[in-house]
Order: sequence, then C-alpha cells, then structure tokens
Amino acid sequence: MSDDYVKKAAEYMKMGATMLSELCPICKLPLFKLGEDVLCLNCGRKIILVKEDQEAIAAKTPLILTDIEESLIAKILEVRRKLMLAEDLDDVKKAGDVLNTLLEALSTIRKLRKS
Repeated sequence: MSDDYVKKAAEYMKMGATMLSELCPICKLPLFKLGEDVLCLNCGRKIILVKEDQEAIAAKTPLILTDIEESLIAKILEVRRKLMLAEDLDDVKKAGDVLNTLLEALSTIRKLRKS
C-alpha cells in the first residue's frame, strides 16, 4: 500500500466511510463504503458487491446495455456522416438500411434498460 492510498483512506474515514473486509477485484486492496456507494480508493471505481452469480448478472446487465447503446450511437453517427457525403442513390439506400437497423437496435436496447 502506498502512502497516498493510506492518506486517502484516512480522509475517507474522516468523512464517515467504513473500511470493508471485501477486497477490490482489480487491485486487491480493501474497499470502502461511503453512504450507499462501495468504492475502491486505489482504482477510483464504484464497486457493486454481489452474493450469487444471479446477482452478478443482474448487476452487470445495465452496464452492458449502456455500453451497447453507446456503441450503437457511435455507429449511427458514422453512418450519418457517410449518408451526408453519399452522392450515389445506391449508397444512400445502403446507408439508410444500415441506419434503420441501428435505430431499431437502439430502440430495443432502450426498452430493455427501462424494464
């Protein structure tokens, strides 16, 4: 443990954080709980603690859906740029078909995130 980590841990404990017995899955240093958040002070990440595999899947699902949504939006912007530059009607049709597929996928992901 570095001196910086120890200082940060002391600061968080002064703010009311509790050191947990669980370790960060990445750096293997103790986790801290502050309010409802469980944090790794070394990695700077919020951690979700789970007891069973089903809880792990449930905890990962929103993160995965968000990642997919961001990827779809990036692809939609890419296709939009190509569509704006397209001069040939066949290219416009192809880009439009791809755009339609991406928008349908985005709509499905957003519905899943809401449920």
